Amino acid sequence: MAVQFFKKKWPQKEWCDFTNCLLLDDQRTLVYGRFEEYAEFDDMRFNSMERDGFMYIMNSKGEIESGDNIKASSGGKLVNMSYSQKLGLLGCGMFTKGAAIGDFTIGGRGGYSSFICGFDLNGKCTFAFTTGETIPNEEFDPNAIYVDYTGKLLKGNSYKSPLTDSEVELIDVVGNIIESTVTDEYGDFAFRNLDARTTYSVNAKPEELLPNDEKIYLANSMGVIKAELNGDLASGYSYSILPKELNEIAQMSEMDTELKLDKFLEGTDREIVINDYVYYYSGASRVPSDYKKVLSDVAKKLRSNSDLKLEVSSHTDAIGESDVNMELSEKRANEIVSYLVGKGVSADRLKAIGYGETQIMNRCVDGVTDCSEEELRANRRTELRFYR
Repeated sequence: MAVQFFKKKWPQKEWCDFTNCLLLDDQRTLVYGRFEEYAEFDDMRFNSMERDGFMYIMNSKGEIESGDNIKASSGGKLVNMSYSQKLGLLGCGMFTKGAAIGDFTIGGRGGYSSFICGFDLNGKCTFAFTTGETIPNEEFDPNAIYVDYTGKLLKGNSYKSPLTDSEVELIDVVGNIIESTVTDEYGDFAFRNLDARTTYSVNAKPEELLPNDEKIYLANSMGVIKAELNGDLASGYSYSILPKELNEIAQMSEMDTELKLDKFLEGTDREIVINDYVYYYSGASRVPSDYKKVLSDVAKKLRSNSDLKLEVSSHTDAIGESDVNMELSEKRANEIVSYLVGKGVSADRLKAIGYGETQIMNRCVDGVTDCSEEELRANRRTELRFYR
């Protein structure tokens, strides 16, 4: 069978690693690999915030029949796949904190853990489990919470651009350099598995003096500025990472929309705004299938809490005409409200607002062409404001 991989659409900007394929029978092939941010294959799109796995079943015509994400946080990866008529599809891999494979979640505490998972011939996970005790690793404390810290260096005054090819050092509390890296074409850098109980600092060391007294800023990966960095060319420009910030990152990475809403309902706050980064196809307003589960959970909470109301705000990036983006955001917000009404939520408890590109969160306004996909995605957000 001639496998037609090259007709598939791969990400143009973000990292993607085709790993392997496995012939299931005369008609179908299993394809799997890893990617960062997103991967598209025909009409199927896999979304990720980290380097997750993908797997899909392709027929003899090169058409995708089904597939699924293989999520594994902090260094997790699918190592191998095998197939037999007796056992079906079996996968094995490794992770440090946890892995979510289909509807199954497995976890480990420190060190490196391994997992085995099974899939049916439609590529859907049927079981997943760890293969034993965590392998000891002196770099990991089983009582610690480990966080992946990502940042972006920007330079400039009123207009800010990525500080590329700059060395960035991770430094401990006594001044020892733990690790160093270099910013990429978008100014991005990352340090993995930071102990959330510990204070660190990052030290940016640009290669040459910036022109016109430009300043250096630290932003998150979505381009939202955290701080202006103080320092000089000789010693570098530093920023302290406190345990409070690391624990907030850990908490936010573990809480999805439903958990955030549950926490709000248990408390006394009058409102909460939850940012959801919904992956629409370009120009599309229909609610994506992978977001319908989130909205179904939201509808359930609204039905069981009669005093709870919701305002849906849809935003776009600044690519394209502003009036087109405004109309598109209004359609997207109204589609979400219509979906919730269809799930039994009273329309008088819902409100839809489209903001288009009027509330850009970062530097990626009209005319800026050096933005990463992550920065653009920050502006293509849907905000759910729950209030009572």
